Amino acid sequence: MSMAKVVRKGLAGGFKSSQFDFSLGQSEADAVIRQGGRVVVVRIKNGDPDLPLPSSTVAQMVLLQQQARDKFSASETQEVLPVLVTNYRVSADDEKQLGDLGIKVVRTSATFSASQDPGKLSQQIASLTGLHTDLV
Repeated sequence: MSMAKVVRKGLAGGFKSSQFDFSLGQSEADAVIRQGGRVVVVRIKNGDPDLPLPSSTVAQMVLLQQQARDKFSASETQEVLPVLVTNYRVSADDEKQLGDLGIKVVRTSATFSASQDPGKLSQQIASLTGLHTDLV
């Protein structure tokens, strides 16, 4: 099972309100999770874990965040929280730049697989964003 499928399975189990392949206009979020006034937009970036995070990632995440803000009305949405799930190497500089922009990063291991607890990913995202999981 691919990393993207494992991530989606984990999100679907942890957040019943997850929607996948959500169009935001020019961009598409891999997942959107809405809870109360919060909207979490998730982008899954996977590839060779020995390679650094592609240089276009920060710009893509900023665009995704802006399009999500434009898509969801301000009266219903208090906060848009972008989350990057990746198995690429993330440098300290990239992590700082993403963090400064309000983009949360969830790193997966090089051996991320279906055998891992799918609830762990949802718990990580909940911890970073303040959402509540639907895990029992």
